[in-house]
Amino acid sequence: MQKNISDALEVLQTVSYEENPDINANPVHRLKQLLADPFNLNLGDEDILGKIKNAPFAIVLADTFFALCEWNVAARNYHNAIVKCRSESERAYCLLQETRCPAFDIGAGDASDSEIEAAQRNVLATYKRFLTDPTLHNTPWAVPALYRAAVFALGPCNNRKLALEFFEAIPKLSPSSPDAEDALFHIALISFWDKKWAVAKSGFDRLLKHFPKTKYGTAIKEEYFPEIKRRLSPPPKKKPL
Repeated sequence: MQKNISDALEVLQTVSYEENPDINANPVHRLKQLLADPFNLNLGDEDILGKIKNAPFAIVLADTFFALCEWNVAARNYHNAIVKCRSESERAYCLLQETRCPAFDIGAGDASDSEIEAAQRNVLATYKRFLTDPTLHNTPWAVPALYRAAVFALGPCNNRKLALEFFEAIPKLSPSSPDAEDALFHIALISFWDKKWAVAKSGFDRLLKHFPKTKYGTAIKEEYFPEIKRRLSPPPKKKPL
């Protein structure tokens, strides 16, 4: 499969975007042929063929480098593809993918702590555009970007305050989505981790109100609520001697 992708990449690089502005051009049909069994690419949630049908040639080229885990090259190609995008949705997708590339690559090689921290700040600064740029909010990539941003802020960057900002934005943009359910859970969970028991209780109640059949229901009722109740209960009075 890796060889198939590499062969497809060679084909893609032989034809310029200007000569084949539409993804239905022959090189893309050739790409489909070379990518045998496309749904077993072991790329996690990355279905690169799902974007090929209508995507500009430049985006497909960047997606191919992304599939090869060539993060720096993929990031450059996504950046260059932005000027060729035909819609805000395509622009948002390229921005998201361009941001994800250095996030995957942070810490590789001999980077110093200060270099890693600088790279993390740059990634978060780009992700913040999905918070502040209204033109990105109505695209299908806004919620995936915000969720990935929240996870990145919460995990590698250990920035719970910023993670909460990203998580809080998700139910505002897509209140009934599975991502909103996950975001509301993590909002409450962060307060639980911070031992803000009343805030955590309110957060879990909020989740149960909006998603009565939430997949987190059992854990909330059997694990988190009992612990919160114990923490909020006054200590038992000592019996006089």
